Amino acid sequence: MRGETAAGAGPRRGTGWDMGLAAERASRAEIAVQLVLDAIFGLQLDLAILKSTSSWAWPRRRAGGLWEKRR
Repeated sequence: MRGETAAGAGPRRGTGWDMGLAAERASRAEIAVQLVLDAIFGLQLDLAILKSTSSWAWPRRRAGGLWEKRR
């Protein structure tokens, strides 16, 4: 039958069913770590996009130490 071994012992490895089962077995700690990493890398990407499209200059060492609007 489809998705089962010849002996009928259950689904084969690598099928969508097996992958879904493995994801359910992941611990909460692993999921939390993944979410934190995704948030960090997502924020870095957002900042890179913002920096490239923003009309405001990023902080630079200037006389007053203040951010100045790009002219």
